[in-house]
Amino acid sequence: MRRIRSGVVSVVLVNFKGTDDTLTSIRALAETDWPADLLEIIVVENGSGEEYAAPLRESELAFRLIETGANLGFTGGCNRGVAEATGEYIAFLNNDARPDRSWIRAAVETFERDNNVGAVASKVLDWEGVNIDFTEAAVTWYGMGYKPHAGGADTGEWESERDVLFGTGAAMFIRAGLFDDLGGFDDRYFMFYDDVDLGWRLNLLGWTFRYQPASIAYHKHHASMKGFGEFRETYLLERNALFTLYKNLGDSELDRVLPGALALAVRRAVARGDLDSTELDLRRRGDDRVPGMPVAKVTMAGVFAIDQFVEMLPSLAQTRSQIQSSRRRSDRDLRALFGKVDEPAYPISRYLDGYARILNALEPTAFHNGRRIVVIVDGAVSEREIAIAHTLALDHDVRVVGVDCAHGSGGIVDYFDASSASPEGMAVHEEWAQVCIVPIGLVAVFPSLRASSKAFVLDIAEDARRRLAEQPRGTDDEDLDRLVRDADFVVVQSVEARRWWNGLLLSSGRTTSSMLRGGPQTSRMIALMPPSRRAEPQIPRPIDDPAVVIWDGSAETPGLTAAVQAAIETIGANRVTVDNEVGSARIVDASDQRVVVATEALLRAIESGTPMVAIGSGPLADLVRSERVGIVIAEASALAAAIEAVLFDTAARAEYASNLASLRAGMEGDQGIGGLADFCLRPTRGGRATLAPAAPPTAAAVESALPVPAVPSSPSRRVYRRVVPARVRGRISRWRQSGSGE
Repeated sequence: MRRIRSGVVSVVLVNFKGTDDTLTSIRALAETDWPADLLEIIVVENGSGEEYAAPLRESELAFRLIETGANLGFTGGCNRGVAEATGEYIAFLNNDARPDRSWIRAAVETFERDNNVGAVASKVLDWEGVNIDFTEAAVTWYGMGYKPHAGGADTGEWESERDVLFGTGAAMFIRAGLFDDLGGFDDRYFMFYDDVDLGWRLNLLGWTFRYQPASIAYHKHHASMKGFGEFRETYLLERNALFTLYKNLGDSELDRVLPGALALAVRRAVARGDLDSTELDLRRRGDDRVPGMPVAKVTMAGVFAIDQFVEMLPSLAQTRSQIQSSRRRSDRDLRALFGKVDEPAYPISRYLDGYARILNALEPTAFHNGRRIVVIVDGAVSEREIAIAHTLALDHDVRVVGVDCAHGSGGIVDYFDASSASPEGMAVHEEWAQVCIVPIGLVAVFPSLRASSKAFVLDIAEDARRRLAEQPRGTDDEDLDRLVRDADFVVVQSVEARRWWNGLLLSSGRTTSSMLRGGPQTSRMIALMPPSRRAEPQIPRPIDDPAVVIWDGSAETPGLTAAVQAAIETIGANRVTVDNEVGSARIVDASDQRVVVATEALLRAIESGTPMVAIGSGPLADLVRSERVGIVIAEASALAAAIEAVLFDTAARAEYASNLASLRAGMEGDQGIGGLADFCLRPTRGGRATLAPAAPPTAAAVESALPVPAVPSSPSRRVYRRVVPARVRGRISRWRQSGSGE
């Protein structure tokens, strides 16, 4: 581990066939107002050859020379220089740039004033100090960073500090420890957009990149590309833009913009070479004996860039996983730093026509603005509810409303109070929200929730589920029946609760057997999320084999008890026993008082892989028949023969087992918070209509509720990681206060 000297600034310059420029830059550094004993100048000679390296070796100027022996590019040269640096702060200065007298001091003072500043972007002008090179950062929706005012006159409009997405690598500063944490510049870039990528990653970690207009440098601009063909620069720009987009953009945004970015890269390549992409169409006449055609290198630069993006996908995917799993800020948080994303950049008429076509068809510039989600809490805010709120807040505006409880605040959600004694107070939150996540026991307490037409997510705590499951069904079940009918998504805490809810859906006719057979509809309706990682879902206990579940679809099948007893005597007592608690055969009826229990027993049989004999008719008997998971008989007299067939017909039993496994997979839904997150991205009302994107809330909804005062109670990352499954954590940012828990 390298030694860090407090207060020292290490300036890294990379030289490639530009020795005269490099020496000019070093002389200007010596003339700054920064103390010489706190200044370390490192020159990386990047394999230019002896004629360029010799003058550096012979120079009497104060700097440290590192000779790489090969061209490592801007990224590799900078990283090599930083590896040898000892400063608390690292400065990067292009070798064709020179610093103003106060360039270093203004940047260091910026760091010292604000510990959240991770990097400082200098104001960069042209060599004469007349026109702008860098005063502001922006990135297009297809991944190309740009400097909005480059080439324009310095009119004095950019003299205020502000946060930016990135600074130009021509003149910028960064804390040495942070540069190490970020892994430095990405060496896969070689040069171009490496500074965009570094700044984006820095911002994702929660640091700020501060533009400091008092830290000024003057730049000749791209002197390092003299002598190279334009197509080489084009190749690097096209390839590195895709790298940057893929690594740093969140899941929902990347899914939306990447197809358009790839299509646009192809259109740019074809337009640059002035090619006619219909030339190989069968409707066009041509000499098919000629196998080739002339294609400009500038066209192939775009094609090769995409191919190299494909080639590098395995390593890029690993990097993306690391970046996304450690991010603390969402795309929505950074949206203001992206600037004008709708910027075609290249004035080529055919390209601009394609750009317009892609925008109209795919709408890649319409960044997802999220939805308004209210998470209602009954009692103290738990680990589980914190995980839900903070996960959803990465893509949405989230409020946590605590009912009759004290709670904390912090991170990326807003906290509010509500009282069951004043139910009208909940109305403002219901009006504001597009999606309501509500504990099942609070629906009846608040009229605004009971009458809500918003997308409705029921959060079913285990104690509430037990109370509802244990009470007899009767005439006072209208509220539960309405929830079964109208709930759009359900989050449960146990396998038993999932089984109970699936049973309610199935017996109500809302879920069909085709939906249960591994279809996406079921996983879009229910997710299992235990109260903590300490409460892992339990695997259903299998029933001893051979075994059968008997389900009675009528109120009381005549002669059922006698038929069961006859079946036992026929098959043998050692084969079938009747015991409602632990036995291998179960008898349940479908009377009004026990329909839910009956459904649960059948679903338990599906989970444990136990074939069934169903008597009578109804949705559950239809399931057994249509899914081939057992036998359906019309009356009890056929029971003995049916049981014997289910138990001892080897071929039929194998078919039942296969079908039960498929049915069971469909019933499981999503494990953890991922299913809820997916639902909130594309919420539906009862599976009928997708909600429109978020619209501005009414003035009343905004003004009638103010956040409660903050009470420090922020969760630790240990808690977060314990509650949120590993596969979902790759999509979830750690919120700002989480670091203290490790």
